[in-house]
Order: sequence, then C-alpha cells, then structure tokens
Amino acid sequence: MSKVEKYSHASRRVPTASNRSNRKSRRDCKDGSIFLLITLSLFMACDGEKQTSPIPDSNLVQFQSCQSDTNCVFANNGCCDCANGGEEVAVNSNMLEDFESQFDCAGILCTLKGRSPACGTGTISCQNGLCSYELPDGVN
Repeated sequence: MSKVEKYSHASRRVPTASNRSNRKSRRDCKDGSIFLLITLSLFMACDGEKQTSPIPDSNLVQFQSCQSDTNCVFANNGCCDCANGGEEVAVNSNMLEDFESQFDCAGILCTLKGRSPACGTGTISCQNGLCSYELPDGVN
C-alpha cells in the first residue's frame, strides 16, 4: 500500500452510532437556529419598521404637538412628494428629524408628475395644540 492510500484510509470516518447522533443534534440545532432567526426577523419587522408610504393620521399626531404657529413646519408624509403619492402635512419643527427618520426611501422610485400650485405652498398653523396643514385654494 502506498503512502497516499495509507493516509486516505486512515482519515476516513467510519459511521458509528455516536457520529450519527452527533450529526443529528447538529442538524436539529441548525434547524432551530434558522427558526429562531426567522421568528426574530418577523418580530422586528412588525415593531418599528420604517415606512415608504404616508404615516396614518393616528400615528402622525405624535409629531404634531404645538403651542404656536411658529412651532410648525411643512413636511412630506411619505417617500414621494404630494403629487406622486406622498401627503402634505405640518409637524413640530423640533420633531421634523424624527418624523423624517420614520421613512426608508432608499431605492424608492416616484412618478414625476407635477402639480400647480407646488407641494408645500399651503398654510401651516397650530390649531388646538396640533400642527395643521391647509391645502392652497383649488387643490383637493
């Protein structure tokens, strides 16, 4: 027997009962790990997922608290502007950055429609403690 044959036979593993159960437990662990990863990713997707479309009014209110008109600024609700699927809203100027961070717009393609008057040309005010945006005349 040559050296190559001698070493190739010596390095082969002969299946035994302990090897088989060891492989099975590793496979079960791997399957359990995959299940755990899928479960965690689903949980994380439901909690704190970033938006691409406009935030519903019920969630928008947390960004709209105000005491005067000067607290409020225009914001685009969604990844696209008002003529292309987004909505015109007013939010508290101190909350603008937090509001904008709710969106993940990387890779989002918006249509290129225009609108007259342009988006953001409405009236911003503080009404009943909430920032409000009123569309300009002639826009619905």
